Amino acid sequence: MNDVQEALDELAARVEKLEQAVFPESGEKPVTQKGNYEGLAGGIRMLMANGFFDQPKSIAEIIAELNREGYYNTHAGVASTLLLTFVGKQKSLTRIQKSGKWAYVKRK
Repeated sequence: MNDVQEALDELAARVEKLEQAVFPESGEKPVTQKGNYEGLAGGIRMLMANGFFDQPKSIAEIIAELNREGYYNTHAGVASTLLLTFVGKQKSLTRIQKSGKWAYVKRK
């Protein structure tokens, strides 16, 4: 019986540690590891992995989110990488016209 209680206590401690790592008390989003997402294309892949493109986003919104995550690139660089790499070659995003401007969203 004592072994079962020790096992339950160990599991409860592990769950609490995981919850603190995933849901910080400060209310901020957990910091994403940038080591796996190098360069501009990596930054865009990170946004895709975080569900950022679940809703259509304009270039300005994408640049603002990339800047918030620590990726600083020009408007032209972001636009060309989105269009050529993610819409053209990988076909992971599509673009739609929203209020006369292009918006990018995850391809379904």
